[in-house]
This record gives sequence, structure tokens and C-alpha cells, in this order.
Amino acid sequence: MGNYSPKTKSSDYLFRNPHSCCFRMGVPEALRDIVGRRELRYSLRTGRLSEARRKSRLLAGLFQQLFFQIRRHRVAYGRGDVDEQVREFLGCVLQDAQDISMSNSSPDVYTASAGIKL
Repeated sequence: MGNYSPKTKSSDYLFRNPHSCCFRMGVPEALRDIVGRRELRYSLRTGRLSEARRKSRLLAGLFQQLFFQIRRHRVAYGRGDVDEQVREFLGCVLQDAQDISMSNSSPDVYTASAGIKL
């Protein structure tokens, strides 16, 4: 990845670690009770910065739209609905939603099926 920066955070919600790039976005405080976590954090499953930026921007747009819909129709959304929408977004963007599973141990983090805490 060239010039490695351990915790580079940019406007496209991209977080780099030594092994890959991750998407990271805070959940607005008013929506945390519905979303069930304080932060959305996922591996983008790539070390290529250009691909990570593209995936990260796409996820950011999808999650911003979801937050807008939750604010607009708060009563219609439950945690299960949000989780289903998140999985759909990840499936579209990461093209492998089978490897993503929700972690019941911590409501703030998703865990990959390989046991790697994201």
C-alpha cells in the first residue's frame, strides 16, 4: 500500500490498517437505539486503495440514505429491518455477504465468519 499510515481517516470513511482497508462510519446518536450500535465498521476486503475508496464511498452513500429513511419513518424500522438492510448493502458492495455475520457479543461491531473482529 505504499506509504502506510496506521489510522488514516478520510472524508470517504476509509480506515487503513497494515493488512487491508476498512469502512468506518459513526451512527448518529439519535439513531443508535434503532441501529443497535455506535459505529458501522467493515473490512472492504481489498488492499488496493482505489478499490477501497470506491467501495467506501458507495457504502457511505447507502448508509446515509438508510439513516435518512430511518429518521423519516422511525416507527417502521426495527433492529431486524436495519440488520437486513445492512446485509443487503454489504452483499451489493462486497459481493460476498455470506462471510459477514452479526456478532452478538458486542452490539457495536460486526464479525467476519473467520472469527476476525472488525
